[in-house]
Amino acid sequence: MMASSTVTHRPGQGTADLLAGCRAWRRWLILGWHDFRLQHHRTVIGPLWQALQLALWITGLALIFGTGFRRGVENYIPYLTVGLICWNILSSSLLAGPQVFHKNANLILNLNAPLSLYVYRELVVILGRTLFQLPVMCLVLPFFDVPISLTMLWAIPGVIAILLTGIWVMMVGAIIGTRYRDFKHAMSSIMRFLFFASPIVWGPVPGTARGLIALYNPVAHYLEVVRAPLLGQMPSLTSWGVVLFCTLVGYPIMIVLFNRYRASIVFWL
Repeated sequence: MMASSTVTHRPGQGTADLLAGCRAWRRWLILGWHDFRLQHHRTVIGPLWQALQLALWITGLALIFGTGFRRGVENYIPYLTVGLICWNILSSSLLAGPQVFHKNANLILNLNAPLSLYVYRELVVILGRTLFQLPVMCLVLPFFDVPISLTMLWAIPGVIAILLTGIWVMMVGAIIGTRYRDFKHAMSSIMRFLFFASPIVWGPVPGTARGLIALYNPVAHYLEVVRAPLLGQMPSLTSWGVVLFCTLVGYPIMIVLFNRYRASIVFWL
């Protein structure tokens, strides 16, 4: 069993916590931005390290994998750049989730605040990193002659879908990771495999093994709904169907788990 029989579970307590966390948006915005700034405290170039790290990562992957994996990709460097930025958001959410409540254990045990606040706070940190990676994309796209068009606006709902998914993924991961300490190590191992199993450094070619992997990998569809519009193409309806399904199905799962185990979390820390 995941919880002790002595813990009192009030119906709807998780839902109430999620709503209370939303209402405390000023607190998690300030705390999240403070966390992000602390990560670069006393560094010479500060948050610009995020852009530099991404640029080095793109250069290295392009040099190593660019020749053999560009099949099926018309403009490889922009394709890789957008894919890495989207992957960073998704992977950061998956990896941060199991550690969210552990990292904030002292605050959780001593302050009367919604537990969801700490998930939203972590999302702000992830957004901060993404914000300082965007200039790299803004330089890469025009440099490689990617045309600017209204089609790019379709990337906005894709980004929103990724962020909404990040919330429920982190919350579910936080609940499981707080109860089972091995979960964060399992997720770390899975993410290494998932990086190479997702069309980030390689392009999906229909009728091949890569095409099948991309078709049945939800991460590939999340990448598609953001990357395709930014490269001047419309995402497929299949990709949007998978993204909407994963996003909408994930929230009932999160709510059920959080309602059931919200009262137990403090005893697991």
